[in-house]
Amino acid sequence: MSLLKASAVSAIGAGIKLLFGLLLIKIIATLLGPTGLGLMGQFMSLTTILVLLAGGGIATGVVKYVAEYKETPARLLEFLSTARGYALIASIVLLIIGLAAAQPLALWIFKKPGYAYIVYILSFAQLGIAFNTFALAVMGGYKDVVSSNVVNTTGTLLGLLALAPLIYLWGDTGMLIGLAALPALPVLISLWITRRKYPEILRRSFRINKPDARHLFRFSLMLAASATTMPVAQMLLRSHLANQAGWTQVGYWQATIRLSDAYLLFVNMVLAGYYMPRLSELGPGRQQLRYMLDAMKRLLPLVATCIAVIWLFGAPLISLLFSDKFLPARELLTYQLIGDFFKIGSFIMGYVVVANAWLRWSVLGDIAQATLFFVLAWILSSRHQALGASIGYAACYFLYFTVLCALFYSAWRRLPHE
Repeated sequence: MSLLKASAVSAIGAGIKLLFGLLLIKIIATLLGPTGLGLMGQFMSLTTILVLLAGGGIATGVVKYVAEYKETPARLLEFLSTARGYALIASIVLLIIGLAAAQPLALWIFKKPGYAYIVYILSFAQLGIAFNTFALAVMGGYKDVVSSNVVNTTGTLLGLLALAPLIYLWGDTGMLIGLAALPALPVLISLWITRRKYPEILRRSFRINKPDARHLFRFSLMLAASATTMPVAQMLLRSHLANQAGWTQVGYWQATIRLSDAYLLFVNMVLAGYYMPRLSELGPGRQQLRYMLDAMKRLLPLVATCIAVIWLFGAPLISLLFSDKFLPARELLTYQLIGDFFKIGSFIMGYVVVANAWLRWSVLGDIAQATLFFVLAWILSSRHQALGASIGYAACYFLYFTVLCALFYSAWRRLPHE
């Protein structure tokens, strides 16, 4: 399947998931308003961290090595056995940490006692999330874009259908329970698909091969840096902004972040489901960098077009997706969209680092962008409130994109001609 065909399939899946995700945000924004959405952003950042780390955060590594070993079945089965055992051990460790840290985490996020049970639910839910992530990674290694989209979109639909009665019965509490538990629902779909197409995933052998475990550990470290640095920076910045200007300003900023997350879902699905496995197959060298440049030429104009449409219809979109109470967020949208463009360009280049398992550069890159964002946004938000946070975001990714371009150009010049 070509990149354009993969993009088309992903567009359908992302469109459906986008619709359901926006409906969920609409419900939250209507019920809680800007202040509530700002507070909810803290909890959703914690959810994002646990979802990414579930199963040890080895999804990208599984995609890479399944793509490399799929033509040698014996080697593939050996690797999958190690990956299953690794993911199981990591999930149990994460469960123990979540249960032990539930009280202080809940108090920090919700600013009042009595919500530790939400973190307990999320900690148990990550066990299901871990298997679903593992199954999706195997599908990604096979470049099975259709199956992965079926899992994602159907899981999102099930989650939305389950969330509605929870909100109806228990209001805000039901919503929190749903947001904690429902990310594990897609495991029902991934189980059904893997039983039919990838039965090797469900084998009960957990023989751990030490070299494979070491390789996977590198990906765990890379994803741990990626999963924690930026979400934690955002959580700290929300607290700072709330202290400076109140949770309503945080809600405006959170609205622009959610709007970005919605349309960038499509690009991320293409990059993770097709682009990254292809980079792994090509291996380091000029051919890999040519493919990266080709992806940028194809994807960045699409992103720019999408950004232009969102900017033109910014105010109606904010009213439609959230409510009229969020219209002050329109002022922030320009800088958020500029940052999004350079962020996607940075991601396209960054996947080359991940595909080659360059641990040091991956971790340094994640720390650098999170630190740069936090410092710029902290300084600017102290003067310009939520607008300053958005300006800091745009400035951060413009600078980060520029540095990556310079580094990859230098790497290209040093590589031998093929």
